[in-house]
Amino acid sequence: MKSKLEHEREHAAEDAFESDLMEQIVGGLKAEIPDVMFENQIDDNVRQFEQRLRSQGLSIESYLQYTGNEMEEFRNSFRDAAEKSVKMRLALEKISQIENITPTDEEIEEEFNKLAEQYKIDIEQVKNLIPKPDLSKDMSISKTLQFIKDNAVVSQ
Repeated sequence: MKSKLEHEREHAAEDAFESDLMEQIVGGLKAEIPDVMFENQIDDNVRQFEQRLRSQGLSIESYLQYTGNEMEEFRNSFRDAAEKSVKMRLALEKISQIENITPTDEEIEEEFNKLAEQYKIDIEQVKNLIPKPDLSKDMSISKTLQFIKDNAVVSQ
């Protein structure tokens, strides 16, 4: 029980540290971001929400009816998170580019293998579903986030 609580505290502290770092990075971002990028992220968030609803046997229309919301109001509820997500992704992509942080071919192949094992499908199916450049870019973002965490200087 004690080790479980310690693990949960460490995990919560790590999440808070990462969140604070991302807030600082996003807060320092100076860029004009086209609204279409935010709209695309909102679309993705709505699609993901719809998939979760469908897995529970509900439709988006039923959900909206139950909550008394209109689709536009529902979409707007995702705006803040979408803006933060887009800004964070753009900032991490830029840092990745500046620091030349990219996964090796071996790391990419290892990730394809992990995904194949996780979803219990053939690795070639994974490679057909996820283009290598897309996986590489996502891995670069993850490596960049780890780079930032490893090199962050914490001040009180």
